[in-house]
Amino acid sequence: GAPAAVIESDGSTSGDVRPFALDGVFDEERGTAAVYDGACRELVASVAGGVNGTILCYGMTGSGKTHTMFGSEADGGGIVGLAASQLLAGSGAEVECSFVQLYGTQCTDLLVEDGAPLRIRRDGVVDGRSSRPVRSQADVAALVAEGVARRKTCSQRLNSASSRSHAVLAFHVTSAAADAPPTRSATLMCVDLAGAERVKESGVDGVALREARAINTSLFHLVRVVDALASPRRGRAREAVPYADSPLTLLLSGALG
Repeated sequence: GAPAAVIESDGSTSGDVRPFALDGVFDEERGTAAVYDGACRELVASVAGGVNGTILCYGMTGSGKTHTMFGSEADGGGIVGLAASQLLAGSGAEVECSFVQLYGTQCTDLLVEDGAPLRIRRDGVVDGRSSRPVRSQADVAALVAEGVARRKTCSQRLNSASSRSHAVLAFHVTSAAADAPPTRSATLMCVDLAGAERVKESGVDGVALREARAINTSLFHLVRVVDALASPRRGRAREAVPYADSPLTLLLSGALG
């Protein structure tokens, strides 16, 4: 048959076929629950057992990341709502949530009105970040709605409500072992990344252009960190992974490695 071709974003075709090795693919017929069961449920169970974890929604602007992560009441509140249900289901664990955004290089608290910039320490801890106890999916849904309303967005050619910040909702889980103390603490980071974009296609300029450059730069550093973590030649020292090159990777450092 004819050789495979890649259809580029401008409609042209290219013989430059790029293979990718994937753990799985969810097509448009699969709902959020199927994505959660296939890609998230086991990781969330590990968090309940005391191991930090991260769920990332990554892709170009307008591809559905925010809907997948935060969803709607009809689909259980997206990945975040389903994770809340699993973490809170009869485990006896104490769960608190924090919700921050990274806009450019600045970290702010989405649960505080007009919050001041927060400092991310070298160990990934955010000084002054607030957190709230949650006891039900409804608590989490209300917290998400409050935070999303404060998130930076703009309208452009590719997306009428493009996220201009990375949003990181964290579940801080504390649970006692079955045979009494000591307690176990772990964090689940649910990250709705701002969308990557080609500025020639999005048509942005001015402030939006600077935002797009900052987003693309931070995603570049995230890819470098993931590559370093996946490399068989990875150094034994934490410093061998370039977490500190970006506020985003520094914030996620405790739950990526």
